[in-house]
Amino acid sequence: MTLACVAVLASPAMAGVVGERTINTSTVNPGETFEVTVSLTATGTSMRTAGILEDLPDYWTLTTIDNDGLSHVIEDGNHTWVDESGSTLDPAVPVTIVYDVTVPENATAGTYSITGLVKAMEDVGGSFDMCSNTTKGDNSVTIAAASVVHINDGDDYKSKIENAAAGATIYWHEGTYSGDDVSLPDNVHIIGDGKDVVIFQEKLLDGENIEAEGLTVHVFGSTNYKVTNLTVADCGITSLYAEGNIYVENCTSTSNNGNINLQVYGLNYGNLIIKYNTFDGSAYGMGSIVFGDFDNAEIIGNTFLNYDSASNMGLITMATDTSTTVIENNVIENYAGMVAPISVGGDVVIRGNTIDTVSSTYTGSSPIAAAGATDFTVYQNNFFNCSTPYVNTDMANGATVSLTWHSPEAIDYTYQGNSYSSILGNYYDTYTGSDADGDGIGDSSYSPGASGTDEYPLMAAFTDGEIESELFNELYSGNVTVMETDIDFTASDSSETYPVSQRTCLGALLESGVEYYINDDSYADYGSFYLESIGGIEAQSWPGASWGIYVNGEATDYGLGLNSVSDGDVVSFYYAPWDTETFAQDLDKVFYSVSITVNDETPIDAQRTIKYQTFNVDSDQYNSTLVTVTITANEYLEALYLIETVPSDWILTSADEDGALFRESDDPDTYEWMWAGSMNAGDSKTIKYVIQYPAGESLDDYEFDGVVSAYVNNVDVDDINVLGDSSIELTEDWNPWDDIGSEEDEVVTGSELQEAIKCWINKIDIPETGAEMTSDRMQEVIHLWLIQ
Repeated sequence: MTLACVAVLASPAMAGVVGERTINTSTVNPGETFEVTVSLTATGTSMRTAGILEDLPDYWTLTTIDNDGLSHVIEDGNHTWVDESGSTLDPAVPVTIVYDVTVPENATAGTYSITGLVKAMEDVGGSFDMCSNTTKGDNSVTIAAASVVHINDGDDYKSKIENAAAGATIYWHEGTYSGDDVSLPDNVHIIGDGKDVVIFQEKLLDGENIEAEGLTVHVFGSTNYKVTNLTVADCGITSLYAEGNIYVENCTSTSNNGNINLQVYGLNYGNLIIKYNTFDGSAYGMGSIVFGDFDNAEIIGNTFLNYDSASNMGLITMATDTSTTVIENNVIENYAGMVAPISVGGDVVIRGNTIDTVSSTYTGSSPIAAAGATDFTVYQNNFFNCSTPYVNTDMANGATVSLTWHSPEAIDYTYQGNSYSSILGNYYDTYTGSDADGDGIGDSSYSPGASGTDEYPLMAAFTDGEIESELFNELYSGNVTVMETDIDFTASDSSETYPVSQRTCLGALLESGVEYYINDDSYADYGSFYLESIGGIEAQSWPGASWGIYVNGEATDYGLGLNSVSDGDVVSFYYAPWDTETFAQDLDKVFYSVSITVNDETPIDAQRTIKYQTFNVDSDQYNSTLVTVTITANEYLEALYLIETVPSDWILTSADEDGALFRESDDPDTYEWMWAGSMNAGDSKTIKYVIQYPAGESLDDYEFDGVVSAYVNNVDVDDINVLGDSSIELTEDWNPWDDIGSEEDEVVTGSELQEAIKCWINKIDIPETGAEMTSDRMQEVIHLWLIQ
């Protein structure tokens, strides 16, 4: 701190002034305003004529908010506030000024100083000394990189961009912008007013991980052009008249109707590298990539999608005679991308691409076109929904075009779980040849419709450029619902109809809706059927491939129609050859499969409850019991029908029909209940009847059987079993203590319990009945005593 008093009429200094500055923020963005407060305090009573001097960075704008009676004067860029009235200062009352400072929008990020002095005149015996002091307190402000930047036509946009923070949002407004090259901070998001009104003609894209939308970017005359990790939407990117190496990687361009996604055109190229980009949507001109002469080009791992016009080109290469173009592992769909290369020379390798629905009138509806003398090597590609010829040579105008449709050497690969090494061609979804040896290469050649023949067509598509096919072709995979009911099945060969349980492998297959051919040649001998074909894939003679049946991965024990299934079971049919020694299918060579997951659901649940299920014959106990059957609808149904079959010659007396029509059937010991109405899901019906066994009935277990049926979705669903209690046991009357004639009739008393315990401990026969007192019977007596 500097303190000075200068004599006007020489006298010693007796007092002075102190200055304090307060800035209301330590950090601001370009274009923002902050507030500064400066106070001047006299240290004695002889001070007068206050003055404050402030020094700001160049081009910063100051606006006085409160001058506390002082006059504001600007001289040589310095700001001074002076008390022109010469008032005496009161040490108890500071002089305070307040002003705002606005930072220029193009201010460079950094820390800036604000300095100044406070001063006053000291009255010493009629003479005056000028005293000054450096203002203490806050003296700097940091300009942060801008997180939001607006650029308008005519702005010094280079300075604005340079001061943008990493991760900033840059709003680019209507105009055409050109000038020096601009480097962007990383991770910025550019939002333009629209690709038709915002045109940027610079090398804009030096930053990493840039997102841009709503503008068109042209790069003129750049050298060693590099674009990485750029995402643009509704944009176009163009590099014209470029030289050196061109490198575009990990970029995404989407929704680009009306623009070329990426145009790179120029002279004297070195290497052109286009890798791992996504170009989605364009209806303009030449499509995704356009480039001129180069030494070598690599177009690898890109995705080209959704071109709106079949008259456009999607991918064009203009090569020199010494160039090598490699187009590899790209995904090209819906008029996008590989409508070329068009080449005036050099070697072109097209391998590992997936090309789906690619066609252009510009190339004669072919997915690939060639112009000029070019050597093409085309292999390991997957062609879906493409028109032949796959390479159109009409544009060559008579020049020699050499086409090789397979790899130049053997390639290691796997197919259906087995390892092979062979020369490989391409996969065509229109190829229908066979593969007798199961190596994944067709037995017959394929003509792509252009010169040359693919001698090694592939049986399955390759994915992600890997030399590995799917394990097998899955003809069907899905869920079916089966019920506890019989359905009518008609054999394919004889047209004979047979009742088949729907809860079998055959029932599941029929519910799947797949095409089949099943004969009944073995039905008379085995009660099962033979599956000749699924989906038109016919069984071959033993030991050739035919259809095997599996439940949860295990081969079934019986033929088709005899293997039951339950809820959650997976029924599989595999088409594979058989091992002549083990007589099992070789599941390492599965060609086709059908996978069916079974859902076991019924529209009706029926439950039987028998009140007493054990009777002691020759006792004085009751010889009848109440039986209840409750039926619940799981979905809307009509005309519910119940049949109960009871033991022979037992007497059934209806106790409650719950609104049903009831009758005794013509079949012996069978009774029927019919409801003339409908039920919604959750509705229930409960019938009750009393069942009495006849005198002299033998000791045995006697079974009850019941089924329900109804119309569900206009289909008569039959034979849904009644579950729950299903038998009554007639046994000898070993227990005298719960008979009507015993002490307190059927109640087991304490004294009777003690008698039973004595029989069990001493291993003596039960009195009156002479039966053995077993541990199970002792438990029963204790139970009967406890429940009284």
